[in-house]
Amino acid sequence: MSSIREIWSLNKALAYEIIGKNSPNKMLSECVRSASSTLKESDLEEAGAVPAYGAAGISGFTANPLSKEDSVLITKDGSGVGSLRYVYGPHSFVGTLNSMTPKEGIYLPYIYYALHNVCFESYRTGQAIPHIYFKDYGKESIYCPSFDDQIRLAKGFEMIDTKIVIERATLQNLQSAKAYLLSALFI
Repeated sequence: MSSIREIWSLNKALAYEIIGKNSPNKMLSECVRSASSTLKESDLEEAGAVPAYGAAGISGFTANPLSKEDSVLITKDGSGVGSLRYVYGPHSFVGTLNSMTPKEGIYLPYIYYALHNVCFESYRTGQAIPHIYFKDYGKESIYCPSFDDQIRLAKGFEMIDTKIVIERATLQNLQSAKAYLLSALFI
């Protein structure tokens, strides 16, 4: 499992070296539109046409999407404040999250990787329940190259992420086979 952690660490280090060390040239609010929701987890159905996300992933379903396109969801309230999730296609999201969608000339997967270089802790407010607000972190300056370079860089990071998923699945399969063989050995 350490090799998977090393690959993930390598991907974060590469993102920092390639994106984080370049001079910021745009504010996040120039790159994305932010949307919030009043949807509560208690409003969600167990089945439906549209997945609805909470801080931990899909929390239920709704009949109509709040967003019809890919977005980056960020936890804005609670213990996981600042955590990111890339979501594909139509979806909804609960009120503890914000959704970010790209403006013209912005490749959203690039923004997702660029946001891994942002320290959202500095935007945290609230004692008992921490919060972050787009009006604050939207002023964060990031490095945003040409559209073609955004695509090229994001695709490289996506390839590494795909490799991580494949290696995790392979490791799980090998661990299951090992457990089975060990149990068969002692029967």
